[in-house]
This record gives sequence, structure tokens and C-alpha cells, in this order.
Amino acid sequence: MTAQTLQRVVARLSTYLTESGVTMNRSMSRKLLKMLDDALAETVGEGVADDFSEAQLLSRAMDRLPDYFPLVEETIPAPAPPLLRGSIGYPAHG
Repeated sequence: MTAQTLQRVVARLSTYLTESGVTMNRSMSRKLLKMLDDALAETVGEGVADDFSEAQLLSRAMDRLPDYFPLVEETIPAPAPPLLRGSIGYPAHG
């Protein structure tokens, strides 16, 4: 695995977290690096060769994200107020 591969994975994960509302300060960056270290250690434990792809590492890291960074789920507002039967003031015919 090359240093450029790791840099691209770190950049993509950092961008994803930033866009998800996580403030990437020093402690969050260290947590991100710890998560990547754990993902790399997992591959060594499985006997996987050192040369696995960027996509494989990114996939392993994305699977671990909820354990390290609890992401806030957005609630989607109702598209319109509920419809209620009512009168807009027209006079009754009759």
C-alpha cells in the first residue's frame, strides 16, 4: 500500500465527516487515524496481504464509521401541512 493511497482515503473520510456535520479538530482527526489504524490491523489479523486496494480500505473504514463517529440522522420535515376540510368564506348556494 502506498502513502498516496492512505492519503486519499484519509482525505475522503475527512471530507465525508465534515459534510456530515462533524467538526474536524485535533481530537476528531486523531480518532479518524485510530479508526484507520484499526482497519489496517484487522486486515493483518485476517492474513490479508499488505497490497489491498484503496476501495477495500475505504470500504472497511466506512463500515467502522458509526462505531467511532455517531452520525446524527436528519429528520425530514413534512412536505406540506396536513390537509384539513375547511371553508374559505364563500357564501352558501341555496
